[in-house]
Amino acid sequence: MWMNTLVEHRSSFLTVVMLSLDGLGGGWITVLLGGAAAGVFVVWRRPWAATCLVLSLVACSALVYLVKVVVARPRPIDILVVTDFGSYPSGHSATAAVIAATLGFLFQRTWVWVVGGIYTVAMMFSRTYLGAHWISDTVAGVLLGIAVAAILFAVFARRLDAERTRARPATTSAPGR
Repeated sequence: MWMNTLVEHRSSFLTVVMLSLDGLGGGWITVLLGGAAAGVFVVWRRPWAATCLVLSLVACSALVYLVKVVVARPRPIDILVVTDFGSYPSGHSATAAVIAATLGFLFQRTWVWVVGGIYTVAMMFSRTYLGAHWISDTVAGVLLGIAVAAILFAVFARRLDAERTRARPATTSAPGR
């Protein structure tokens, strides 16, 4: 029912927006943006944060591929984009969620979680709007991405906490100030 409603209400403008999200959320653009974000962490002298982000992206991609091979779910019929094999789970949604959750854990700021959540929901919507996935594929992708981010954050938690503590500028408090 959801898919039929989206197909019936497609517009030129919304299709362009959703195709932009399609390009942003997959392939080489994601690799380049993930690498750039990891590079920023390295420049900020947070190599464990960079490692956590890169490993989260790699593990998430590997798990999406593995599940796609095992499940081999067919995609919807009315697709507006070129896709790979297997619909379940959505790799775009998983990647959006793993990036959002990993950055949320690393920065520990509400606004990062809010922006990441909006980006992830927009990616989920784009995947169903474009006919590339069933809604359950996108939900599974998000759950997989969040799980990967949480597990790897837990694995690196002590190192990340020590790194974050060292990265904070020292504050001096002199008497009378």
